[in-house]
Amino acid sequence: MNVTCDGDLLPDQVRRIAQVLDVHERVVVEMNRRLARDYRLNPPAGPDRAGDWQSNLVDEADSQEIVLAAHEELAERRAMLPLAMRVLDPRERRSDC
Repeated sequence: MNVTCDGDLLPDQVRRIAQVLDVHERVVVEMNRRLARDYRLNPPAGPDRAGDWQSNLVDEADSQEIVLAAHEELAERRAMLPLAMRVLDPRERRSDC
């Protein structure tokens, strides 16, 4: 289908589509313009419209590297605890606090 430089249909195309669909030619032109519009899931935000709003969101969660390091450190401490307990005498092993 041929279109003009601005994306509109040619007049004879508008006429033919309007006849086939049994609608006014204005409806065909409006629908074509709506369909030709750029719809984005992440539209640009802000006055300069340079970036999308999601790029301004901050993830407060720890990074994967920090979570993994904390998990590994906890596993090492748990593995060392029984060894440390063997060094203590029975009185020191009891915790009153």
